[in-house]
Amino acid sequence: MRKLFTKKRILIAAVAIVFIFIAIPLPSPLFPDNYSTVVLAEPESDTDLRQSILRVFLNKDEQWIVPPNPDLIIPRKLRTAVLQYEDRYFDYHPGVNPAAILRAISQNLSTGKTISGASTITMQVARLMKPKPRTYLNKALEVLQAIKIEMLYSKIEILNFYVNHAPYGGNIIGFQAASLRYFQKLPEQLTWSEAATLAVLPNAPGLISPDINPGRLRQKRDTLLKELRKASFIDEEAYQLALLEPMPDGSKPFQLLAPHLSQKLKNQQKTSGGIIATTIQASHQERCEELVKRHLTYLKQQGIHNGAVLVAETKTGKIRAYVGSQDFFDFEQKGQVDGVTAPRSSGSLLKPFLYALAMDEGIILPQTLVKDVPTFYGAFSPANADESFDGILPASESLVRSLNVPAVRLLYTYGVHPFYHFLQSAQLSTLFRTPDDYGLPLIIGGAEVTAWDMAMLFRGLGNNGRFSPLQIFANGTDNLRLRTSEAVLSPAASYLTLNMLRELKRPGSEYYWEQFENQWPLAWKTGTETMTHATPVVTEIHGVRQVIFFCVSGLVSVEINSGKLLWKQPFKFAVSTAASPVADGNVVFCSAGYGVGGGAYKVSLKAGQWGSEEIWRIPGHKHVANHWSTPVLKNGHLYGMFSFKKYGDGPLKCVDIATGEIKWEREGFGAGNVIRVGENILALTDYGKLVLVAGSPSGYKQLA
Repeated sequence: MRKLFTKKRILIAAVAIVFIFIAIPLPSPLFPDNYSTVVLAEPESDTDLRQSILRVFLNKDEQWIVPPNPDLIIPRKLRTAVLQYEDRYFDYHPGVNPAAILRAISQNLSTGKTISGASTITMQVARLMKPKPRTYLNKALEVLQAIKIEMLYSKIEILNFYVNHAPYGGNIIGFQAASLRYFQKLPEQLTWSEAATLAVLPNAPGLISPDINPGRLRQKRDTLLKELRKASFIDEEAYQLALLEPMPDGSKPFQLLAPHLSQKLKNQQKTSGGIIATTIQASHQERCEELVKRHLTYLKQQGIHNGAVLVAETKTGKIRAYVGSQDFFDFEQKGQVDGVTAPRSSGSLLKPFLYALAMDEGIILPQTLVKDVPTFYGAFSPANADESFDGILPASESLVRSLNVPAVRLLYTYGVHPFYHFLQSAQLSTLFRTPDDYGLPLIIGGAEVTAWDMAMLFRGLGNNGRFSPLQIFANGTDNLRLRTSEAVLSPAASYLTLNMLRELKRPGSEYYWEQFENQWPLAWKTGTETMTHATPVVTEIHGVRQVIFFCVSGLVSVEINSGKLLWKQPFKFAVSTAASPVADGNVVFCSAGYGVGGGAYKVSLKAGQWGSEEIWRIPGHKHVANHWSTPVLKNGHLYGMFSFKKYGDGPLKCVDIATGEIKWEREGFGAGNVIRVGENILALTDYGKLVLVAGSPSGYKQLA
């Protein structure tokens, strides 16, 4: 009889399981593929595997939700905080907690209102996958769905479902988006306080969040921290420190880099949302965007309001920076037009390839004399930019000076058709007319080209005449250009052409670049150091003339004549911007942007041994960080525009070099430059205004 009873129970249990699998609905997959598109940069070293976000797009429901990463482990602090707050018995129950349900029913009946829902994390997953009104019938359905979910998925998968799809306030969904929007850091970098904040947020995100009722949110966070301390997950010191941490000041926008490229790649997506990993390097991208914006402030005086930059590695073809315009959001100057792919007149850009092809055919060599004389081809007569002629000159000089007449004569000799077919096989994508339609003007701007195509062509010249497509996708599957190039120049012709271009005279003041002090040839080597863009300075310390470099590792000083290493001072460096070192006797000041800050260091010389030690150091970008402006020194005080990316309104400050104390500051200058004029300071603001200020630490005094 007992065996029969046991068999009946087994049969009933089996029927119940079959019923749950057949009758209880579960979507497949549990959550729809409705995620944000996330465009990522490439890690810049083997030790830094964290990829920088270039841009994040809202999903179809106007939500920020980062696609789940199956390889991403939920950080220990966040997992502990979530389970302590939401479901302490998550690892042990089968999807529902009977004791919690009975307790919730008792509380709700005794009070006459809903006090507790007794929902486990698995039940919340059932509710999140298809939100529905909170009724007892739907609660029963969630119970059955939770049991079925537990049968189909592991505990790790279920917890991942929850943290990746839980609401975190506003339109922020999932712990990855919440960590980035509220704390601007990756989840694995969260502190106990931040993890506790995220753990309590999904409980009532519409009523309590960093943007709505932050005081109540802090109370809930502190209560959870107290429970974590009581359960011995954190010690007393960690508990007290966590309580002192401030709440996030609302949600912060995602970083926005390479907007033109990001938009292009998103538009090419066939699926809704997902991760797009690119070859862009965030530091290169940020630096190039900054340089374009900065340079265009000068070119505006000549009526030029936009520019574009494409940076590609010669060896690999990987795109490292993609700047489509000086400002994506400058609608007045059509900033959303992508200058990298917009066809423009080729000008003289195709001339080096014609000269290389002509050398391969034995028509010219760099020393070959070519004619620069009035020439007529029917009604077409090419002219040089200066409307003059040089008679006879070497081919190398005609290329360096970009003379039109010798180039047209050379194309006539080489042939328009062969040159056209070379450009076609090199994948020049903008040729839409026949060779005869282009004719001889093809070599002097008669065709349209893009920055993308020209980067690919010149990369081929640098790769000994081997041409191949550029790469933008990190996995090597480049959907922008899939064909393999057939065009080949000989290594000798490529080398000779590049060698000729090295003699090119730079325009403007850079014509005399070889005479600049910081372009002296270096005839000595002390080791391998990676330079920042800060200009080295020459100074005398303890009677020894030396050059101080600001390198990625910090300050490096070498003896000016022999190149002998004198001293090194480690100093953190992030990306792009850094000011040149400033020396005051044996005290050296240096600073950089991107949160690095500034500091002063004392250089010593004892018994023939050089050394350096920190006097003061202030990190961050609000106190003594320099964007790109190097301060000037007067009577132990630094005068400069100490700010980071505060274009137009950054402050001019006076800082004591010995202590780092700010003596005075005045807003409204930006990230411009300063020079010393006698006893005074001349500042150039971002708006082009010159301001003469008294060089005194006693207070700001404008003289003119």
